[in-house]
Amino acid sequence: MEKNLDKKNNRNTENMLEAHDTENQELSKEEMKDAVLMNENDIIKGMISAADYRSDKELQQPILIKRNGNVLFSFRIRPLSDEELDFCREKATKYVRNKKMAGMKLPEDTDMVKFRNLKIYNATIEEDKKKTWENQKVKDALHLREPLEIIEKCLLPGEKNDITEAIDKISGFTDDMDEVVKN
Repeated sequence: MEKNLDKKNNRNTENMLEAHDTENQELSKEEMKDAVLMNENDIIKGMISAADYRSDKELQQPILIKRNGNVLFSFRIRPLSDEELDFCREKATKYVRNKKMAGMKLPEDTDMVKFRNLKIYNATIEEDKKKTWENQKVKDALHLREPLEIIEKCLLPGEKNDITEAIDKISGFTDDMDEVVKN
């Protein structure tokens, strides 16, 4: 992918040079440095902007829980980082000590239901977590104690599957590599 970006940047610089040459003018070394520097500044701005994906409102996606044509409730999700996904996976995985390997902990089983619930909880924006999964009135009414229990109780398995697919999509997981390059 880096090679593709390098090729694209080189093509952009070449296009700038060609455009300049078509005007029957030669680029000085100083003008070439300015063109490359301008491209580098654009790259830097783009990278800084890309790093702020967790709070980027454009990447947030509203989730509507609808049944029988009625919207029951809604919340917004955001992209998850690798660290957050690893945290969810770690929390949902049962580990056992291997006596043959000096008591080293090895993964035994991953609870996929818990993993999905953790992804939904962690991808829900903070403001909406308080209104939904952390809402004390909901906990009291449903006789539940933990946010993950509310997710389990309120969402159907298919709804959770659709939501986790939406989380994966806004987190950059896609089968179409052309789409990744375009975005």
